[in-house]
Amino acid sequence: MPVEEIARRGDDTLRFGPMRPVGLRERPADCFAVVQLRKENHEGTVLGLVGFQTSLAIAEQQRVFGMIPALRNAEYVRYGLIHRNAFLRGPSVLSADLQLGAFSRVWAAGQLCGVDGYMESTSLGLVAALNAAASLRGFPRPVFSVQTMMGLLVDYVTQDREDFQPTNANYGLLPLEPGPKQKAIDRETFAAVALEHIRQIADQVGAWTVQKTSL
Repeated sequence: MPVEEIARRGDDTLRFGPMRPVGLRERPADCFAVVQLRKENHEGTVLGLVGFQTSLAIAEQQRVFGMIPALRNAEYVRYGLIHRNAFLRGPSVLSADLQLGAFSRVWAAGQLCGVDGYMESTSLGLVAALNAAASLRGFPRPVFSVQTMMGLLVDYVTQDREDFQPTNANYGLLPLEPGPKQKAIDRETFAAVALEHIRQIADQVGAWTVQKTSL
């Protein structure tokens, strides 16, 4: 999200977001917010602003970021921009095993499926890889139940919905308990059940290594 959009949402959103003053070795008592700089080269002569994606014009970037005391005399070697992710409209083109409907030997993996985040992308990459391996080797397809977060992500990117946008793993995906109150399932209970499902899939996949098959 652009840093200016975060700022637009409230006076304190930045200092509780990318400018949160935590993790400092020596933190002044009056420290209100910080800007994190990350080394971009081995020598440390080029530093990158962390969490500062922006749609601001170049001149406006110079003006706004120059208001930060430590950057008042900074020399910019590359200006900020928005990181854009390409993704498929999964519900329209993906089957439940992340296979492309129009191409029976192609599976979509990771971020391309419509998830956001490193762990989420890795998880759906694993789901796609296991399904591809099962199909090619003639083994039963491993099914990640919606009682696991991986299964909930697969369900999200493959079930039809009106306004499809990428998502990350979040408790809002958890199913609701049946009944009039419709409250979310207890998180610890969900985690325990999910781990048991994952163990079952691990055992199923582990059995592949001891079975003989011909491709």
